Amino acid sequence: MVKGRTFTAQDRANAPAVIIINEALARREFPNEDPLGKQMTIGYGNGNSNPARTIVGVVQDMRIMSIQDPPEAQYYVPFAQLPFSAVSLALRTKGDPAQLAAAVKSEMHSLDLDIALFNVRPFDDVAALSLSQARFSAMLLSTFAGIALLLASVGVYGVMAYSVNQRIHEIGIRMALGQSRSSVLQMVVGQALRFGLLGILAGSAGALALTRLMTTMLFGVNAADPTTFAGVALILVTVTLVASFLPAHRATRVDPMIALRYE
Repeated sequence: MVKGRTFTAQDRANAPAVIIINEALARREFPNEDPLGKQMTIGYGNGNSNPARTIVGVVQDMRIMSIQDPPEAQYYVPFAQLPFSAVSLALRTKGDPAQLAAAVKSEMHSLDLDIALFNVRPFDDVAALSLSQARFSAMLLSTFAGIALLLASVGVYGVMAYSVNQRIHEIGIRMALGQSRSSVLQMVVGQALRFGLLGILAGSAGALALTRLMTTMLFGVNAADPTTFAGVALILVTVTLVASFLPAHRATRVDPMIALRYE
């Protein structure tokens, strides 16, 4: 409930006709005003069976067919005031819902033996069926994205390690002239980190430009989710630091004379 009340036992067939609407319907029919207490006539029934109904509550929007589709205008009326021959019964349970099927069937037959109970299933199964295609696409995309991130990490490590190894001669000269190991490490890692950050910024800009291609596959998550971008950037920064630190650390442990003769 967003505002107003839900249905009560007093909303019987002979009671004043009431209705609850969702936020989408409230925005469409009653923009910039409070819909509570307003009158609505729905598209079912005719004559006296289709009276003007008083809006007694507003509820949150709900997606019925697909999570990708925007919420549609919806309304709810008491079953006693507009009964249907076939209904869906939803039960909230604390344990395994499948274990209650027999008890529910017995209870319903105690009320009316002609009632047929069918298609009993947990709501998790209903949701999983409607989300199966989206989940498969997301899993497939996540797998390829993970492989791409792994390849990028390996590539960054290889390039950085090769670049530092190529500078062993330079490192030997610097150390022979008196530069300390810590300053050499700081210099090499700092330069590698600057190049790595430039690459991460360029890659993030490209990824951000392509996020519109993923909007149809996401629900409840922004395509430009800052946590995702920050996490990937952190991984690549870590790879850059490791790839530059390890070979630079090994180079600083080599005798300067050996490094000077290194080809």
